[in-house]
Amino acid sequence: MGSDQGPVSGQIKQKGGRELRRLEIAAFALLTLYTAVLITAEARFSQDFVRNYFADVIGPRPFYAVNSVLSLSLMFSTGVIFLINFILVGGLRGRGKAPWFYASQVLMFVYFALDELLMIHEHLGLRFGFNDAFWLLGLGIVEAALVVWLGEPKTMGRRAKRLFCTAVPLFGSMWVIDAFAPKRAFLRLSLEDLSKLWAIVFFFSCRFIL
Repeated sequence: MGSDQGPVSGQIKQKGGRELRRLEIAAFALLTLYTAVLITAEARFSQDFVRNYFADVIGPRPFYAVNSVLSLSLMFSTGVIFLINFILVGGLRGRGKAPWFYASQVLMFVYFALDELLMIHEHLGLRFGFNDAFWLLGLGIVEAALVVWLGEPKTMGRRAKRLFCTAVPLFGSMWVIDAFAPKRAFLRLSLEDLSKLWAIVFFFSCRFIL
């Protein structure tokens, strides 16, 4: 974990670093366009209109819940990347903290994906009568502790650090909006869910090059 080339990304970059970089640029350009379209939709029409693209998967319109699908896919993909890294370092028989870090991240990101799919924290909040945003805050604290304790952030490459440090405030923005913004505030839904999506993208990119 001490450089920008982890077990998976190092092999990929050897085969075609330029192509990977071009793909990355194209993906971020498309994500920027996607973000602008959804924010514009809520600003021009209404929160009820754009909710069709942020809600659960089954619905009456094309692209219904597309943001949830993207978030879910990226979280599962991040978990898969960690699983591959976990296998490549020899599983729990591997040396040092790396196997335990990879295993913990598989569990965390699979849980995040299941939470997105099944609305676990929302159901817990309703069942026990608390603001469900604080469940996410607790998970964020657990994740930060795992990164500091097992992930050895001092050994991260510069690019991984930049991506990680970009993801953290985006997650924080999502949490603040979820916890404190009025439910019908202007652009609330777009800013909350798109902050979450961008945070996941940067976490995914950071994890890919660990």
